[in-house]
Amino acid sequence: MSILNTNHSYGSVSKLFHWVIALLVFIMLALGYTFLFMDSGQNKLAVITLHKSIGLVVLFFVSLRLIWRLLNVQPSRSELSALEKVLVNFVQWLFYLALFVMPISGMIYSFSKGYPVSFFGLFNIPNIIEKNSVVANITQNVHFYISLIITCLIIVHTFAAFRHHFYKKDNYLKRILPFTKN
Repeated sequence: MSILNTNHSYGSVSKLFHWVIALLVFIMLALGYTFLFMDSGQNKLAVITLHKSIGLVVLFFVSLRLIWRLLNVQPSRSELSALEKVLVNFVQWLFYLALFVMPISGMIYSFSKGYPVSFFGLFNIPNIIEKNSVVANITQNVHFYISLIITCLIIVHTFAAFRHHFYKKDNYLKRILPFTKN
């Protein structure tokens, strides 16, 4: 298995980024939707703090993944129709945008509410925004609606992968699965 992408498959680094980010995003969404229904208290605070910390990790990995993507060849999409190519590109770039906006809007929301953003209790991200209820309101809404967009993108992405694997019977799913070769 190659570290780099080829014209036929994703390399091991791209696969690692894909699956680590996917796992982290699932955890983030679960934590985020969970604390919406929790009563105030230490447990809720702990879940929110974990959510923020993992959000910073997501931002870091998405940044690395984007750099890696820009430096590597992308597997061919020659078997796709013109419309499918447009849709794939749209969904992928919307994922990148959403996965950048999500943690940044969460940090701005926390800062504008006067709350710290801690990285697993090791250190706090410097607060560069003064307390501001208008900014807090806007970024809270952005953060929530981006979570819904990411949830929808996951559903579309998963449906497309299964469509390729089970209906079209091509290798599109296999080329991103860990420990597989095409």
